[in-house]
This record gives sequence, structure tokens and C-alpha cells, in this order.
Amino acid sequence: MSKRYVYSLALLYSLSQLASCSKSSSSSGSINPDLVSGVAATGAPISGGKVKLKGADGDVVEDITTGSDGSYSANVAELDRPILVQVESPSGEKYISVASESALASGKKINVTPISHIIVANVFGNADADDLFANFTTESSDFSEAALEGQKQELFDKFVAAGLIGSSGVVGSSVDLLNGELLAGTSQGMDGLLDVIDVNTGAAGAMEIKLKGDPTPFVIDNPAVTAEAPSAHVPDVAAAIAQLSVIEQIRARLTAFANLHTANKNCSGTPVDSGACDLDTLESLFLPYLHADYQQDGIDIADGAIWDWICRTPDDTYVTSKGQCLSDADVVLEDITIKDVTLINYDPVSTVALIAVNIYANGELDGSEDFYMKKNGAGVFQILGNKKTFRYHIDTESELETKYVASPLSSVDTYRVTLSFWYNASGASYAHGQQFTLTALSGNQIFPGPSATMPLYLTKIAKHDGMTCSTDLAFTTSATPYITTWSEIPEDRVYGTFAQACGAETDPCVCNPNFDWETQKLKLTPAMISAMDKSERIGLTHVGGVATADEFVIKKPLVLNQYNASTYVPSFGKTAAAFCADSTANLALSVANGNLDHINLYWGHLDGMSWGNSSADSDLPEAPTAAYSPVPSPAIPGSASVNYAYLYLSSDDDFGRRIVRRVSCEN
Repeated sequence: MSKRYVYSLALLYSLSQLASCSKSSSSSGSINPDLVSGVAATGAPISGGKVKLKGADGDVVEDITTGSDGSYSANVAELDRPILVQVESPSGEKYISVASESALASGKKINVTPISHIIVANVFGNADADDLFANFTTESSDFSEAALEGQKQELFDKFVAAGLIGSSGVVGSSVDLLNGELLAGTSQGMDGLLDVIDVNTGAAGAMEIKLKGDPTPFVIDNPAVTAEAPSAHVPDVAAAIAQLSVIEQIRARLTAFANLHTANKNCSGTPVDSGACDLDTLESLFLPYLHADYQQDGIDIADGAIWDWICRTPDDTYVTSKGQCLSDADVVLEDITIKDVTLINYDPVSTVALIAVNIYANGELDGSEDFYMKKNGAGVFQILGNKKTFRYHIDTESELETKYVASPLSSVDTYRVTLSFWYNASGASYAHGQQFTLTALSGNQIFPGPSATMPLYLTKIAKHDGMTCSTDLAFTTSATPYITTWSEIPEDRVYGTFAQACGAETDPCVCNPNFDWETQKLKLTPAMISAMDKSERIGLTHVGGVATADEFVIKKPLVLNQYNASTYVPSFGKTAAAFCADSTANLALSVANGNLDHINLYWGHLDGMSWGNSSADSDLPEAPTAAYSPVPSPAIPGSASVNYAYLYLSSDDDFGRRIVRRVSCEN
């Protein structure tokens, strides 16, 4: 029996139970005004989304999850009307809708989309999904059926003026933006409209709607302003309609690619050079799905890129030849489904499409990927890769840090978001002191300034492996990312400084300055984050010397707060105070969303008049089953007192974002 069939039976049963126990239930087939149901979608369905409903009286119904098609239903017999509906996607985005008395009485669907978010935000004058939900008992007094219909009509008129709704638009004039039929993932009707627009519900001061690939919004809507001048920009409707065809072609191509993985999953395991699972046979099956211009982290078709799609090494390094697959790797082909295809950008001239997809392995969400596809000479889309000509990572990192001081007692939590830089010299011929430029191709001002561009530098750093020091290169935000080294002078207990500084080409192992690791991170301010699209295309251009003009994607970061921290932040199993009281005790590591990645601990200790430091550093398995036991190296003397302790614990969520928990203790 298929999961979908089981799910359908379960849903029918739950709906029958809801109808039988509702205080307003009536005969079979009649409308149940105590049942809220609809679809949550952004074009692609929001599958596995968390649904919460809050009545005007403050009561809440929760623990509801959207289905694979984005559908949900809930019994709201105990909630006063109106009812606010909030859906949180697996990637942490939150959207709102509202169920009015008349909508429920007439059996209307309560769909939750970026469009419903704009309509409802304008009704209440508040676009913050968490704030509105938390204060809905008060906010609900601003609700009226007339205000809801008025805001719905106002946004409808803006789509008509832009040419997207109407006989020659993406969708006909009978579309219902809030309560109509929504078949997510089909590009039909309302879903087609969602497919071609990019909605930023968190833009600073205003919500924005753009046509995908168009940097200029045609709707700019500030929920705090009652009368706004309409945008003068008119999007290219023909381009929008053409994008729907592109999405359909890409869906079909990726479905065939996923089916190829599934059809050959029995070949997983030890690679063989003969029979049905012969590596040459597998190569011939998969190679047609990669474009001749394929480029992934500096590896192209000529480098043997196809083998990394078929084989995996134990340490997950790149496989670039049949011989390496036979000697060092296993064939890994799982039951794969590629779903929720979102078109981020499409250039009809180059026929290059940037897409986001969710990948399911054996029925479970295995992550989200952004990559490029391009038509070949026959007009068929093939995978183009990430278009990086060498290996590097520039990704967002969301952090929760607690600074704990024992005397006088204080404990301060800080949430922050950074853009982090990592460089791998493998295959790249760049040198110390060279400069690159980052450019947001959207034109959004997501860098300091505010600006759509910023410089990035390559700098020599000291790399330590035990007692051995070697030089390496790092991307930094500063051309001189060194701080003065501090050293205690034991005779008079006064801290002095070394004035020594490294020259441009000096070996850092000889010069030995302190590298400011924070210069590998750019702090993202709320204004910079709010200016971001969901997926920002970034150009990386080398300034002089070796030419490169890469393009990659950074996702809009997850902004941590008191509402979502328990879901996304990795846990060490105790409070910051308990950790600081005994920082070498066992830790219970876990994360509710994603996979644990790395833990680092550092201790500064005093033994008599002698200062020392120790550390512990470990890559983590995806699902630790036992307590983590820190092993300080070198060992902390039994007679020493720990004056300072530091904990760094990171995880990667299913959408490729780093989430970090930090604790610093001062005793």
C-alpha cells in the first residue's frame, strides 16, 4: 500500500472524526464551519510545513503538518473568529492568512501563500508573522470582512495593472487570490501566478513583488501606510508566460533524472566493471543529463565530473575518474525524488536557468539544492552545475551566542547572522594580497554601504597541525586581517603588546601575528537581510591577474529568534549556566532540524601563577547516540582552575545553511 494511499485514508478518517465531534457538525456532505482547510504554497507546495492557528480569544490549535501537496486541515471549533493561520516552511519562512466567520460558513479554502501574507499584513498593518501571531488577541480588533475584501481587491487590481491577471496574462480574471483552488506544483491557475513572481515579505519598510529575473518590483506595499502611490514599473508578461513553459520542461527533465537514480539503485554498493551495473554502462546512462559546459567547484566534464554523480568516497571527497570509483568509493544510487521545483532566474538568450529543488531520498527530505541548467543544441535542458571555477564557500551562518559571567552574575543572549568565507587553493592559482569583488546581480544592497558590491581579499594565514605550522590562504573582508598579539608579563602582571606586524609576503609561521578570524565573516545587518531575495545570485570577479567571473547563490539566511531557536539551534543538553559551572562534563548533543556538524571547546586555566590553555575539536556524526565526552588536549591539570571556557557547536540544516550555538564562560 503506497504512502499516498495510507495518507489519503488517514485524512478521510480524520475529517470524518472532525465532522462527527464538531459542535457545529451536521449531516454528511454539508459545510462544516469549524473546519479550516487549504493549501500552503509558494508556487511549489510547502510540504512538511508547521501549521498554527490562533483565535481572537487567544486559544491556539497547533501540531498540524502540511501534506506533500501543501494541503492542511484543522478543527477550530474552540477558536473565536477571526482566526489567524501561520505556516512555517521547513526552511523557516513564515506566511500568514486569515479565516473569517463568513469564509468558514461558506466552506472557503484558507490558502497560505506569500500573496495571502501581503493581503493579511495590510489588514492588520503588521507584516511580522511572529509578532502578529503573538499579539493576535489585540490585533484581531482591527479585523473586518470589509477590510479583508478591500485589501484583496487592491492587490488583485495591481496584478491586473501589471498585466499578469486577465485574458492575456498568466492567469484569468476569475482567479481568487485568497480562497480559490490552488494546485501547488502544477503551474496552473493561481499556482502559475506564484511560479512567476518573487515575493519579499520581509523587505525593509515594505513588501515587494517582482517578476522572477526582473530586479525592479512592480508592487511595493508598506502595511503601515494606508495610501501609497502605485509602482510605475510594468513587468514583461510575455517573459512570465514563457517561464511557465521553462518550469514544465525542467520538471519533466529532473523527474526523468530522478527516475534514473531509482531504476539503478540496485547497483549501489561495491562498484563493478562488468554486468548490468558495469560502471561504463552507468556512465552512459547519466552523462546525457550533464551539459557539455558543466562546471562544479572547478570540476568539468573533461575532469570526470560524471563520476561524482555516481560514486561516493567514505570522506565524501570528489570522485573524478572510473579508477578512483573502483578503488576508493562505492556506487550510491538511491530512491530519489526531485520535487518542489522553483525557477529563480531564466535568461532566454543563453537559455540558462537557475533553479531550487527539494531532493527526497527514500521518501525523506534529503536537502535543498540550487543549481543551473542549460539547453543543449537540441533544446533539451541539462544540468550545468554551480558554475564555480574553483572550490570555495560563501554561505550564511546564523548564530545564538550566550556570554555568561559568574561574578558579578550576568548572562546575555545575542542573535546574529554573518556571511562566512572559506577558500580552498586546490585547482586555483591565486596568491596572497589579491582582490576579488562580490556583486549582488539582483542589484539589491545586501553588502555594507549600503551597496550591491563589496571587496574580498586573499590573505596568507598560519595553519597549525599539532606542532607543525604551514601557510594557507583565506578569504577575508580586510586586506590586513591581523590583530596585535597580547602577552602577559609575569613579573608585574601587566599585559603588554608586541608591535610586530607581518609584511605583505612574510611567512605567517615566522612572523606569528594573531589572525583575526572574524574577518572571515561579514556581519549582516537587519537592513542587509531584509533587502535580500530568497536566493541571491552573486558574481565573484577577480580584480586583475587571473581572470574569473564566477556566479553562485546564497540563500536568504534564517534569522533566529525566541520563536524558532528551539527548532533550528543545535543543543548541548543543558543550560549555559550548567555548562559554565562544569565545562568539561559530558554533553548531550542534538538538533531538531538538520544534521550536527562540528564541536569545538576551549579552556583557559590557571595553575598557581601559570596560565595554560586546552582544547577539544571534533567533527560529528549526523545522529550522535551517546553523550559527548570532551577530552581536553593537553589535559587540564587537576590543580588548575578554569577561568574561561568556550563552546562552539554547529549544524547544517536541510537547506544548506549553517546554524551555530556559542557559549563563552568567564569565572
